[in-house]
Amino acid sequence: MCFYVLLHYIVNALMSTNNQDQNNSTTSTSSINNNNNNNNNNKQDEMRKKILAIQADTSLDAKEKSKRIQMLMTPKLFEKAEQPTIIEEKEKETTYHTYNEEKKILGCKHYMRLCKLKAACCGHLFTCRFCHDDATDHTIVRFDTKEVMCMLCKTLQPASNECVQCHHKFARYYCSVCKFYDDAPNKDIYHCNECGICRIGKGEGIDFKHCKKCNACLGIQGFDEHKCMENKLNSNCPICNQYMFSSILSVTPLKCGHWMHLTCFKDYFAHNYKCPICSKSAFDMTRQWPNYKRAINAQKMPPEYAKWKVEVLCNDCNKKCKCRYHFIGHRCRICKGYNTTITQQFGEQEDDPDDPIPSDSDAEEENNEEGVEGEGDEEDDEDEDEDEEGGEGEG
Repeated sequence: MCFYVLLHYIVNALMSTNNQDQNNSTTSTSSINNNNNNNNNNKQDEMRKKILAIQADTSLDAKEKSKRIQMLMTPKLFEKAEQPTIIEEKEKETTYHTYNEEKKILGCKHYMRLCKLKAACCGHLFTCRFCHDDATDHTIVRFDTKEVMCMLCKTLQPASNECVQCHHKFARYYCSVCKFYDDAPNKDIYHCNECGICRIGKGEGIDFKHCKKCNACLGIQGFDEHKCMENKLNSNCPICNQYMFSSILSVTPLKCGHWMHLTCFKDYFAHNYKCPICSKSAFDMTRQWPNYKRAINAQKMPPEYAKWKVEVLCNDCNKKCKCRYHFIGHRCRICKGYNTTITQQFGEQEDDPDDPIPSDSDAEEENNEEGVEGEGDEEDDEDEDEDEEGGEGEG
């Protein structure tokens, strides 16, 4: 009996000791957490004071203020960026624009050139800015390039158009502003100060002219007739979604004022006539609308839909009107075109005697006009195709 009493006493004593240790440990942990929170709050207060001091410094411009605030908030990132980049031997390897038994032209798939750029952002060597952007997770700032490497003698040197070691010219065309090299023969390139980049062409005032409102260089022949649209090239192509302002592909305007790549223009408008952005007709469709009339006249609506009416919005004249429903198309009563969109359906309705709706199939005069316009349609279509090809070539 005494043994069990002693054992009970020992267990109670041990439990009391453990509870005391746990209380001490909890108190100690709580104290440490409070100290850490106080330290964090003090650091945040100091950071806030430094940021406010930078923002209040009138001697710094906005760019320098942003840079200093970034350095405060992400010091490790800037420490890593300030460390010299080690250029690997693979980066120094010669690359080719064309490589076969007959021709070995230095460059890359984008340009012909005899040098590589040392990117100021990451310190690595790339043949051009597109090669850099394809291989990294960031975009190069071409204007910040300070050094290039000659692919003939592998000498790293300040950016210029002649190697300081072997004295070879890097390219037929060189722009010291854009750090752009292009050794392609028979290729006219010029630098536009207003655009801030190099463009394909003989030069401003020769075959191109800069529009300040559009912020783009346009062909001098159609400059006076073009439709101004603010920063029209500062956007992506509506077909391929690539940025057009600095694209190496040619761009062309539409009648509505929007732009797209010339290659996208040819592919898209082989099967469409509407602008993919605003839905306006990209060409003069006057000679094509009679084909829509004939198709509608040839396809009678079922009796249950014969008296259906709809309201349509014309994409070309931006007017609304009421017309008969047909699954092929609906004619605008103002501009007589068929580039319309249904905005409201009324279902079966009788004609309003004060505002009768003409029908393509019932209008005898229009049918007679179709017969006149229909003569020689094939020749008209061929002539139109020729006109469109000429416009694309000029674009």
